Amino acid sequence: MTDMPFFIADNPALDFLNSIAQPSDEVIDWLSDPHRFVEWLRLSAMIPDDQADRFQSMPQEALEDVTEQARVLREWLRGVVARNAGRDQVTLTEGEARYLNGLLAQDHRYFQVHADPVHLHETRDWSDPMSLLMPVAAAAAHLLAEADIWHVKNCEGPTCTMWFEDKTKNRKRRWCTMSICGNRAKAAAFRARKKAQA
Repeated sequence: MTDMPFFIADNPALDFLNSIAQPSDEVIDWLSDPHRFVEWLRLSAMIPDDQADRFQSMPQEALEDVTEQARVLREWLRGVVARNAGRDQVTLTEGEARYLNGLLAQDHRYFQVHADPVHLHETRDWSDPMSLLMPVAAAAAHLLAEADIWHVKNCEGPTCTMWFEDKTKNRKRRWCTMSICGNRAKAAAFRARKKAQA
């Protein structure tokens, strides 16, 4: 289970929250070191492969500060999501808005036109390690400003820490995935029924 991050949330900011997860007894942290953080960004498609390769070739020490800031952002976002999930709308304190806006102000995004066929593509300046935090901060801002927070849920698995946006038709999703927590719950319910019948 630790070979690949969990991209089960139907929302990139919630997938970022799930970059640390405890679907069972073991805590899995994809931000435990800078190179795992860069690999998580690559696998989440938040950074182009060529830029991920460039950052991966840097000494780990050059990326330690931005990785620590990513962990701080993740826990900040977890608190905001936990407080707002299931509500009609998101509320932020002035300090929370100031923190996120401070990160967003450091982004250097721009558009480029590509030929044959002509299309517009948004990219960012990846010259600085701090740029690694920008797509995550942008995803957090989109979640808080645009997602239907009423349908953001925490997995009902007893030890699971993963979050998701319930986009199912009937809005009754309960588990991070059936293969992890859903099957475990079904097996526990089956054992309980058998025990009650005995």
